[in-house]
Amino acid sequence: MPRDQALRQGAVAILAFNLLGREEAFSFLNTNHPGLGGQPLTIATLSVSGRASVEAEIRRVASERQPDVAVSG
Repeated sequence: MPRDQALRQGAVAILAFNLLGREEAFSFLNTNHPGLGGQPLTIATLSVSGRASVEAEIRRVASERQPDVAVSG
């Protein structure tokens, strides 16, 4: 895989893991997403614009989730 594609793939995976958590990130990245027109990980890997679209969708999905209750000590 070319370096630029590997970097895009890694960046989108890190974002998904950080914002969605492990299980939801795996599911999101590897399942066909009708709104994006395919598998998000593949879309993000193939082009800069694909990466931007997938990152925007990850952020949208994350913002719709119920916020976790943080307990500070």
